[in-house]
Amino acid sequence: MKKTICFLRLAPTSPLHGSQLNPWWYHENNFNVLFWDISRLFFKIKTLEKYKVHKNYFFTGPNNRIFENKNELINELDKLDKNAIILYFNRNPFIISNFKDDWLIKQLRVFKKLGLIQFDTRPLGNTFYQKFKDIYRIYKNRYLSNQLNPKFFISVGKYGEYWSKKIYPKSKSINVASPLINWHVKTNKNFKKFILFIEESFINQPDAKMYDEVYCNDTKNYHKRMNAFFDFVETKTGKKVIIGASGRYFYDNETFNGRKIIYNKTLELISNSYLTIGHCSLALYQVVLYNTPLLLVNDSSFTSRQIIENRYSANLLESNHINNTERSWKKIEKIINRSKKLNNKIIKNFFDSNINSKVQVDYKTEIKKYFDII
Repeated sequence: MKKTICFLRLAPTSPLHGSQLNPWWYHENNFNVLFWDISRLFFKIKTLEKYKVHKNYFFTGPNNRIFENKNELINELDKLDKNAIILYFNRNPFIISNFKDDWLIKQLRVFKKLGLIQFDTRPLGNTFYQKFKDIYRIYKNRYLSNQLNPKFFISVGKYGEYWSKKIYPKSKSINVASPLINWHVKTNKNFKKFILFIEESFINQPDAKMYDEVYCNDTKNYHKRMNAFFDFVETKTGKKVIIGASGRYFYDNETFNGRKIIYNKTLELISNSYLTIGHCSLALYQVVLYNTPLLLVNDSSFTSRQIIENRYSANLLESNHINNTERSWKKIEKIINRSKKLNNKIIKNFFDSNINSKVQVDYKTEIKKYFDII
């Protein structure tokens, strides 16, 4: 008899995040998979519409179902076998959730195989204030985890395991290789001719729009300053800048002054680039695998919210941002080159604690191995 896995998604799922969760893989590997979207119980319809980039932007999983009210969800949870595997995606251990889901916790804690999953691992704080916040997160989320009583927590990297043991001491810790990195990208020598810029889609950011946040308050002049910076970098290196875009927004030729824009191939481009330039995109994590030179850049139009995200990336990647008005190439050169030793340390801490192992086990296979025995 097939085991049931229920993916319980509190927020809407983008195509990228859906591909990382990959519920269809479990469906194809002898599990009965339910993909339940409960976002309408926590967000207004108008708010969710802001998240939608285009008509087919929401990810659709096996037995996909969108719940409209609490009673509908409670009734369906009551019908599930209490041995069903429940993956609840609200209890991110690195933030203090503002979602009022006490009623849902009461419904979920009766399941014997309830678990949490977090692929983006937070670095430890390196200032007194950040360290204080770390302690607060640990105790606050440990209290919440006692209410939820999860059987397992799926994390990545050495620090993921650290947070797991601190916050979920009673739960089984399952540590896997992160799907945020493409571990099998093929190198292409032709890409070494180019410098890659990772766009952040400030014109249309689904997450920011959903929470009514602004990350860049002057996109027109932001692009103007970035293009001037690209001109400078191209002159100094003799290489062209190309734009790696996510497809959340499709640009006209004028936005980047006619530079080539390539959509939905960002990780492949990073792995093969001469230099990668960006702000704080999760795609930047790919630089640590292929030792790609990295340059993090700030702009005067970034809001405090974007600056916080930039600091987070700089902390994790152990680098510093420069302003895009900088014209000292000597200063830039000191930042961009990264040692393989540093990148391997970052991989071990945040993406694969078993990086030194000769055989890397696919994260889905590792999770399935546990699901097969519980």
